[in-house]
Amino acid sequence: MNAAKKLLLFAFSAALLTACGSKKPFDYQKKFDFGKAGKTARKEARRYEKQGYVVFPGNPPLENQLNAAYAKQSEVDDKGLPRWIVANGSAVGQNQQASSMQAIEMAKNNLVALIESNMKNVVESDVANKQLSNEEAVSITNSIMVSVNKVSKRLGMVSPLFQTYRQLSNGNYEVQMLIGYNYEMVKNQILAEMKAELQWETDDMRTKYERYLNPELQK
Repeated sequence: MNAAKKLLLFAFSAALLTACGSKKPFDYQKKFDFGKAGKTARKEARRYEKQGYVVFPGNPPLENQLNAAYAKQSEVDDKGLPRWIVANGSAVGQNQQASSMQAIEMAKNNLVALIESNMKNVVESDVANKQLSNEEAVSITNSIMVSVNKVSKRLGMVSPLFQTYRQLSNGNYEVQMLIGYNYEMVKNQILAEMKAELQWETDDMRTKYERYLNPELQK
């Protein structure tokens, strides 16, 4: 390496060190502003606080968590259908961790149960409109129930939209939680299970079930 290249490299390194050293260290004591939550979220947060609920360490204030959860529930896709399905769960246990895990599992079960209910409503509507017979409705309803049960047991990791806890007078901890999951993702998992469950059906029956087995036909 000639002298000119060495000089250029030395100058570049010095400039880089100066630039890095000129930055101020991050102030971890600086107060973080989460922004102002909506009126409904603030009112609901106060209700929780009056009941003795507090924030899990490291989580945003209750009102900001609720505000974010409400925002998720209002999101819709290009068809105007809900983008997220939100469900709640609660549990009481001897410690925070155990209570949180139980609350999440309950919320997962509630979440898939909501989709199960929506799908069953479609079946009942078709029976009323004579698009399905009672026997066909029983068959597909049973398939929905089996598929939902399987999906609920292997539902992936979920991030709580809202979680809070309080310590009860007996020393136990009560946890309240809201979780959200992509509506299409959960529904497609259930429909995939239904397809497997209905493999033994005749082609004629599968054709009748087509609107339940294909997401794009679910209205």
